[in-house]
Amino acid sequence: MRAVAAIARVSLQGALRSRLVVAMLGLLLLTVVVLPATIRGDGTLAGYTQVQIRYGLGAAGMILTVMTLWAAAAAVSLDVETRRVQTVVTKPVGPFTLWLGKWLGLCVMNAVLLAACGAVVFAMFLWKTREGPWDPDEARDFREHVRVARIPVSPDLAHLDRRIAEEEEAIRRDPEAPVDVRDARAVREVARQRAVARELFVAPDSEKSWRFEPPRRIRTDRPLVLRFRLAAARMSMEPVEGAFRVQAGPQTTDLIPVAAPPNRTTTLTLPPLSLAPGQPVTVTFVNRDQPAVFSAGEGLRLGVYETSFAVNYGRALLMMYVRLVFIAALGVTAGALFSFPVAAFVTGCLVFFVAMTAFVRTTPDAAHSHGGPPPEASPWEAFANRVAGAIHPVFVPLTDPDYLEMVSTGESVTWGLALRSLGFKIGVYGGLLALGATAVLRRRELGEARA
Repeated sequence: MRAVAAIARVSLQGALRSRLVVAMLGLLLLTVVVLPATIRGDGTLAGYTQVQIRYGLGAAGMILTVMTLWAAAAAVSLDVETRRVQTVVTKPVGPFTLWLGKWLGLCVMNAVLLAACGAVVFAMFLWKTREGPWDPDEARDFREHVRVARIPVSPDLAHLDRRIAEEEEAIRRDPEAPVDVRDARAVREVARQRAVARELFVAPDSEKSWRFEPPRRIRTDRPLVLRFRLAAARMSMEPVEGAFRVQAGPQTTDLIPVAAPPNRTTTLTLPPLSLAPGQPVTVTFVNRDQPAVFSAGEGLRLGVYETSFAVNYGRALLMMYVRLVFIAALGVTAGALFSFPVAAFVTGCLVFFVAMTAFVRTTPDAAHSHGGPPPEASPWEAFANRVAGAIHPVFVPLTDPDYLEMVSTGESVTWGLALRSLGFKIGVYGGLLALGATAVLRRRELGEARA
């Protein structure tokens, strides 16, 4: 352990001697303090939260990513190129000890910098969102809807399996199907989207109900909230008028009238309900106006209180830190394989691929929403689709949801989500990177400089 600690200390000192890292430290300070003060939101508490957390802390995360990428790629490669590694391997120190020490030094650097950035952003957030300067009603809504952590619960759509099967048959019989009917996965996806869209459609002067299954552990002293996003079926920007009714066992609320603007998320605090563990909740929408449809995905969700904003913010910082230390592991491993410029380039490309994984494969209906048979793919497009399909499963476990957006809108970044990110990025992929770098370093003559 002494050898690991000594190498970590040298790695940290080497990173801080880099001119780029020093320049990035100054830029990091300006970003955390100055950026939120120069970007104006929409004048609301929720808008300021977006600016402070999603943009301010997000920009700080980007700077830390560049710093980590640069320092990690140089950690081993420059030592080999300048022959400084000779003073280490003659101790002797094993390849894994060398890799682990370099990585831990960068982990310490990121822990200190991210903790400092997170503390400054959180302190500025608390000061700016104090109750004094704001309207009391807005401050109350902010405390109930944003400055919390709620678990979103989507409606139970398990009963749609039969309807999805019917939609699949209809697509295969359609001579102008929007996807290639030979692609079972694409047909299934389009059928699922059509079935969900019909489930979320509510005709005028009618009503529709959805069943929600809240978590078994629920705070009964906190009200439930309903977040929904309505899209008018007609081309109109007029608010969609209707009412919600909520039922849990024998308890049924009165109708709660709403006039929701289309294409905008609306949050509604529900009347108090005494819920038993595991008790389902039924939400009914009574449409009194034009045809309306709830947006797919986040169009209708029940919010269940889980924990405080501070705990949720800390879990988001943990996910940021896990991402940074994974990049450090990736960069140190690349530095064991390549010279410094190549290692930095390879690490940057891999980080970019991970970030773009969500956009590698578009959904079938998004690609052919105009209807009609899909155009014939060119050889290059077919090759690109095959490559995307091959690398997609590799990078998917490394992708994270937009946890800064979740924190800034009051959605819970759960421990399960954070631990999944930790397990994949550090436990699985980090372990594989360490084993790969160790194997490479064992086969190399570290006492000789690279050509």
